Amino acid sequence: EFVIKAPINGFVVEKQVNNNMAIRPDNNNDLFTISDLKDVWVIANVYESNISQVHTGDSVEVTTLSYPGKTFYGKIDQVLNVLDPTNKVMKIRVILPNPGYLLKPEMFASVTVIHKENYESLCVPEHALIFDQSRYFVLVFKNPKDIKTIPVKVINAHAGKSYVEGNLDEGDKIITTNAVLIYNQLNN
Repeated sequence: EFVIKAPINGFVVEKQVNNNMAIRPDNNNDLFTISDLKDVWVIANVYESNISQVHTGDSVEVTTLSYPGKTFYGKIDQVLNVLDPTNKVMKIRVILPNPGYLLKPEMFASVTVIHKENYESLCVPEHALIFDQSRYFVLVFKNPKDIKTIPVKVINAHAGKSYVEGNLDEGDKIITTNAVLIYNQLNN
């Protein structure tokens, strides 16, 4: 039996040795890999259509299946400027603080880049949008006999909200419940 002391505090995240395995001096493989896990990396895929909106230093929000409703905040540390030839995605590396060691190696996560635009736009709930004829529409309610179908262009979407451009005014009442059913009745 041998006692192996680690040069740092942390967690064993990779083990290359098993019981009854011979350890020889000519084998240069590491026996263990240790990490402190105080900060973790998230490697994320960026679709080709979103590459222009992702930059080193951008803030991100990360959610996991393990902790529904909990959001972790970090920054993009590195943008790998090569597309994966199989998936046609670009990789980014995000650094996240890991208080309480909640995040574990190899967890799946969803990453949202916080991209600040230099202009303002109106915001509607995502479920108020109606997609028909390759365009998006919203229903503007004036009164029960005056409901208008307004085409809009979706600029961005985040956290259940869609930012749109179109012939809408601030303060317009948008139909959000049963919008598709009402839209179909108006167009039949």
